[in-house]
Amino acid sequence: MVGVRGSSPGCVKGFGQVFVGAAKLSAPDFDASETDLAIQAGAGVNVSGAGRVGLRVGVDYIRIMAKDDGDVLEGDDGNGFRVSAGVTFGIGGR
Repeated sequence: MVGVRGSSPGCVKGFGQVFVGAAKLSAPDFDASETDLAIQAGAGVNVSGAGRVGLRVGVDYIRIMAKDDGDVLEGDDGNGFRVSAGVTFGIGGR
């Protein structure tokens, strides 16, 4: 997926992002797969810590637009949510 992400300045940085691309779905028990258009939007917060180490918390929504003749979703669009949290490590000269 490709898209854009914008963030605010400071030690606590809020961010928002939107991505568009392809989602490959498979059903191994039925030996079926399909690739559908997907859109993902999300937001979160990065908190800078000591040195280049920080924390990130975010939430995303993804929508998969199924093909009518698809073997996996069989024409039913898919929706999903993701909540994430983790440690970040800065790389580079910033």
